[in-house]
Amino acid sequence: MTKGRLIKHFSASDNEPSAISLEYEIDCYIDEGSLWYWPSYDGLAPGQRLKYLRWLHDITKPIDFGYVFIFYYGLERHLVYGKFDEAFRMINKLRRWHKCASFQEYSQNAMLYACILLDRKEMINEIYNLTNNRFLDLGYCYQTKSISSDSIIRNHNLFNWKNKRYIKKNYNLFRETLEKILKNEYDCDFYPVTKEDIDESPNMPILYFANNSFNQRPYTLPHIYFNPKIQLELYQLLKKTHEMFKSNYQGKF
Repeated sequence: MTKGRLIKHFSASDNEPSAISLEYEIDCYIDEGSLWYWPSYDGLAPGQRLKYLRWLHDITKPIDFGYVFIFYYGLERHLVYGKFDEAFRMINKLRRWHKCASFQEYSQNAMLYACILLDRKEMINEIYNLTNNRFLDLGYCYQTKSISSDSIIRNHNLFNWKNKRYIKKNYNLFRETLEKILKNEYDCDFYPVTKEDIDESPNMPILYFANNSFNQRPYTLPHIYFNPKIQLELYQLLKKTHEMFKSNYQGKF
């Protein structure tokens, strides 16, 4: 993958939903009609294009989230192929002013993936309004070369652990028990990850870009949670934690 440069200029004819073409009509009156899902600039009515272009003068103003996505699609492309830092800052700005749940999820995951793909993992903590999810766990894993106790518990189903009884009974105490076992086995309160662990992990497709003009390209990422060796070792850690919790606290919960 080419890093840090645009491959070409994109237009609506390339199915680029954010492409602005001078060939499309713009009305002199704003059209307040609602947008469909997966909007594009070329799919806007002439009055909606006027509304969108005026909004670009100040993207902090409230607007139908479909317009936010049209602008964001182009930022995603820059995030991966073009001006990463500028796109990163602009997406953060959008995240501060537009709280649509789907936009927050798409943009966080795209930023996380771009940080890993382009080896800019130091930027992960700069993502505005970070929320815990599986992709954030993966980002932190590659940034810190470790898997935290919270991440092990949160992703337990990926390690084929099915008994959630004690996790539900007292999460904090279950985590403390896990950290005691980690400390005993690895002399730290996390599971250490090596470069070899990452290199030997299967590549998984990236599906979390909202811009469908390049969503189906073969972007992949090594996914350590699907590494059989890691899965087995984390399963054993959860099993030991379960057994220790049961031995120490049976009858108390």
